[in-house]
Amino acid sequence: MLYFFILPVYLVFFAIIFIISIVLIFRPSLKRYGIYGLGVSIGSIPGFIIANTLLWLGTLCLLYVHFPDWLQSLQKFLIAGLAFLGPIPMSVIGIIAGSIIGVYIVHRRRNSSKGLAGKD
Repeated sequence: MLYFFILPVYLVFFAIIFIISIVLIFRPSLKRYGIYGLGVSIGSIPGFIIANTLLWLGTLCLLYVHFPDWLQSLQKFLIAGLAFLGPIPMSVIGIIAGSIIGVYIVHRRRNSSKGLAGKD
């Protein structure tokens, strides 16, 4: 399956962003950027999981919907397309959406009265 390729690429992305963020946190002049990097790396986890879960739930729903006889070949084509090609764009969409939400949460926490890592 495609997840044998997608998961290692995602884990490398996550590890690189996470390590760079940790290094930036220990640099006083770049500390605020490190916090946002953690938001990107940690936010991408639920985004990746939720997007792929929605993909597989949609594929399973399409599998159990009864199409008319003249649409059976289209149904098989859609199921095969979602199962074999769908994980790549859904993983990318999930990672991007989760990263954006992670940055937004970090931004909100830093600008509230109780900052995530304190005010710089």
